[in-house]
Amino acid sequence: MYVYRYLAKMDSADDAIDGPPLKRARREDPPPASDGSSFDRLPDEMLELILSNLSTPDKFRVKLVSRRWQEVILRSHPHHLDLSKCKRSEDYRNVIDNILPTMPWLHGLRGLHLRDIEAVGESCGQLKAVDVGGSTDTEGMERLATGFPLLQEVALPRSTTDAEVKILLDHQPNLRKLVLNNTGVTGTCFNKLPLGLKHLSLYYCTQLDSVCLRHVANCTNLRHLDLSGRRNLKDDDISTALAGCQRLTTLILDYTAVTGTCLRQLPRTLQLLSLDHCNRIDSASLRHVANCANLRQLYLTGGRNWKDDDISTALAGCHRLTTLILSESWVSGACLQKLPRKLEWLALDQCRSLDSSSLLHVAQCANLRRLNVSHVYQLQSAHLAAVLTACSRLEQLDAEQLHCPLEECLPAAGLPALRGLDVSRSRSVTDDVLAVLPDRLPQLQELRMTGRDSMTETGLVNLQRLRQLRRLDLRGLPVTDAVLDKLHLPQLRWLCLGTGSYCLFTPDHVTQLVLSCPSLTELILDPIYNSDLVLIVVDSLSERLPRERAVTLGVGQRVLEIRPGLVASSGVAGRSVGGHRGPLRLAPSSSLRNPWVRV
Repeated sequence: MYVYRYLAKMDSADDAIDGPPLKRARREDPPPASDGSSFDRLPDEMLELILSNLSTPDKFRVKLVSRRWQEVILRSHPHHLDLSKCKRSEDYRNVIDNILPTMPWLHGLRGLHLRDIEAVGESCGQLKAVDVGGSTDTEGMERLATGFPLLQEVALPRSTTDAEVKILLDHQPNLRKLVLNNTGVTGTCFNKLPLGLKHLSLYYCTQLDSVCLRHVANCTNLRHLDLSGRRNLKDDDISTALAGCQRLTTLILDYTAVTGTCLRQLPRTLQLLSLDHCNRIDSASLRHVANCANLRQLYLTGGRNWKDDDISTALAGCHRLTTLILSESWVSGACLQKLPRKLEWLALDQCRSLDSSSLLHVAQCANLRRLNVSHVYQLQSAHLAAVLTACSRLEQLDAEQLHCPLEECLPAAGLPALRGLDVSRSRSVTDDVLAVLPDRLPQLQELRMTGRDSMTETGLVNLQRLRQLRRLDLRGLPVTDAVLDKLHLPQLRWLCLGTGSYCLFTPDHVTQLVLSCPSLTELILDPIYNSDLVLIVVDSLSERLPRERAVTLGVGQRVLEIRPGLVASSGVAGRSVGGHRGPLRLAPSSSLRNPWVRV
């Protein structure tokens, strides 16, 4: 990338911004000629996309290239900076000592260590949001509480104690957001909570005392409350807290042991309610949800003892509902009669007791954008086809382990708005389905169909007709060299291939596929059964990749960024990879973005 050519020049130009302004050209001077390789001809959006691939230190060094680059970088990161992305301590130190002093306007900082509070406070005194990284102590918390007078949002790490939170609350009466996720606080500091607090997150605070939640009732302006993961919370204490928070818009009670009597105090302003895996809730208590006329999102995953009648009563009062999640529940489907017409997302995956004919009620939701019917084994093709025909605006369909024939489910007129399709481990996906798939789903961008032997090379070659395809998962399928030669798609960005018993392709064709798809940036080879194939792919790509291009390779549980000049030594899966400039360790697989995981 041309960006790296400027990095060597920028180390000696630290005072470029503070120096004198550039001289204006005289009127008689002709404008400078623009060569063909200049970034000046790129639009700001494209330049911003290119620069977004740089690390934080490099990004703030290359902004000295020109005033335009400086404006683009500052516009893309105008008020917030994430220090947790600094992989090395040297990069973190460089940002603290050299970059932050040039950003006095900064409003948010993530991953800041308390030992650097004084240095950051001198240069960024206008900080309003801080996400503390590392460990905490009393002195560091004192510096945090007094160093930023405009502080409004704080997230504290796991080592935080009640005494440290109390110090913060004593000095910050105007705090608006407090995040104490996974901390060991017991709640004795909650009597110091600011009256104007709007966001309180206590996700998996395993030491939290239920009685201390009563102090939350003093926060009359509270909008967001997350109490997930604490099993000893009592309904009476939650009811007292909700009684004082009549402006609440988000309430999350996932994995709690509440019985449901606290739902009587649900405020009418509530817009999001999550009761995932609250197995002790009495089904009849769900009827109180009907009082929340403004509810937009309702999450009821894992409700094994809930009844359709109670859910129907709840839905009858929620006419503005746009998201309904009933995954892993034992409903029969009778409650679907009360689905609001504004519904955009419906999840019925793993509803083993669902009656297939009840799915016909979904057809009244003409605005439906996403539907999940994975692992609904009794589903019939005629019922699913009726829903897909009526919901012409559908953008995402998840039908993992679909047993009914897929070609009978897809409307003859097609689904022109569908962007994502997941039919993994579905025996109904055959070569005949793949032959008609491009005609019925012309705008498909994400396709996942792993783990079935019902497809052959004859059907897989039809994927070349999906010209809009960006993400493709073919694990467990008989992918051959002929199939790879046909997958030279112009917009393909993410590709996953299996290297197990169905590995019928050679490394040379994998390399040729990567080189023929300029947009391909992430290649996954999973599971790692053939390490020799992976090593050959790494060496081949490092030799043939253009200088300005890099490809992220996921191998088993590891991730490797392949650049020109990298040489793979022994073993990729779980071991190190050597290069010309010393050993390079593979990063954990969690750093590789998985497009199939959705929020």
